[in-house]
Amino acid sequence: MMRKLRFGMKLAVLFLMILGACKIIHIAKQRSTLKKNSAQRSISARLNASNPELWSDFTTHSKKTEDLKQDSKTDDPMLLNFNQVREGELVRKEVIVAASQQADIDIDVGDPLQQSVTSIETEAKPSPFKHTAHLEVLYKESSDVFDLLPEEYLPDYKSFCWWDDQGVFQCLPSVYLAGMPKCGTTDLFDKLTWHPQLVAMVQSATDLTPIKERHYWSRGRVGRPGNFLTIRRRPLPKVQFGDIVVKMGAKRVLEDKELRIVDGTPSLMWDLGGWDDRYPGFQEPPYSNADLIWAVSPTARIIAILRDPVERLFSEYLYFWKGEKMRRERRTPQTFHDDVRREIRKFEKCLEVKSLRHCCYATKLYSVRLRIALGVYICYIRDWMEVWGDQFLVLTMNEYHDNPTSVLTRVFSHIGVFVPDKDELREFIQHSKIDNTNSDVKKSFGDMLDETRTLLQNFYRPFNEDLANFLKDTKYKFYQ
Repeated sequence: MMRKLRFGMKLAVLFLMILGACKIIHIAKQRSTLKKNSAQRSISARLNASNPELWSDFTTHSKKTEDLKQDSKTDDPMLLNFNQVREGELVRKEVIVAASQQADIDIDVGDPLQQSVTSIETEAKPSPFKHTAHLEVLYKESSDVFDLLPEEYLPDYKSFCWWDDQGVFQCLPSVYLAGMPKCGTTDLFDKLTWHPQLVAMVQSATDLTPIKERHYWSRGRVGRPGNFLTIRRRPLPKVQFGDIVVKMGAKRVLEDKELRIVDGTPSLMWDLGGWDDRYPGFQEPPYSNADLIWAVSPTARIIAILRDPVERLFSEYLYFWKGEKMRRERRTPQTFHDDVRREIRKFEKCLEVKSLRHCCYATKLYSVRLRIALGVYICYIRDWMEVWGDQFLVLTMNEYHDNPTSVLTRVFSHIGVFVPDKDELREFIQHSKIDNTNSDVKKSFGDMLDETRTLLQNFYRPFNEDLANFLKDTKYKFYQ
């Protein structure tokens, strides 16, 4: 009898332990869901605050999509054609589950990226769909970012600021000099941060040494090295958002609400490296860095500076092969020509089977020291312009070089800071150093061959014309 009693007590204890464990798991899941929903509400609040009409349009579209899904008898999945959405055509919004399953992305019912959504034909408004369709994708990929952000930023501050759960004052930049490499970004950043209302990020919470670029959004966020030339045998851990946000120099902004933090990372414009590994089955990246920055700071100001893509490529080549590397590898104008021919063939072969947008962002296809796709500006400018509109300012290196006072006046007005006295600005420009040039390297290396220049001009010409048509300005043809 006692043996049975003890056995029964053991069963009861075991049952209570299992029940307790289930309860703990249930509570953990509830907390995780609440945290996720809070982060998503945070994103939604920022979207709604920046453009209520846009957000209303999207939620209406999501409801219609869900209603049609209930009546759907087809589950034939198909990858969403982002190019059609971008052009605002009548499109068939059919999306797959296969790619999202492989990428370990759970997509909520009613999201336009939901599996087995019936094919519907409707007039697509590109901005509402593009801005908000990928919130679930972005949350899954960067939950550590959205978990730390508030539902609303503090009013009156010109940077994006908030008090975190630990009572620490934090800020994000409100100005992004997003590209392009070897187009004068270093010099322009130097001129911007001369303005008393514009400040750089800093090395750390205790070291306030200014820093131009951090490559967090384009690389560290997804576990890629900040220096893309670094070869790693094992994957890097993701850089946690909490470790980055403390390096923004928020203390200065707390003391002066008018200060705007500037992020000068030129890889923001183009670098989505690893997207095809993270989203197998997708024919194009499911978002761009423009979407990501817009999700965390929708009223920021974005600046891009471009130059003749032929000169940009050559300058970058000299930069990557300068010094001992160039002598050791015996780099000459002829080797540059041979490398150019090879990279052009790679890009053209890609275009035979893939879309232009895929080939622009498929960075693994090309040499890391001859990034020919970066000069196909139309790919990246379109992605950013269609998200940011008038908040996105595009400049050329030529106009900046020829009339820096006028260009900087435009940039300061675009950002929203006061415009300095032109004489004072002109004097500063005359006495400031032009940073990060390859003039000495070019003297020792020599110019590119004439046939190389012709080859590159013919390659880039149609893309330049597309860019000039898109921006409605012939200066973006760069050469006729």
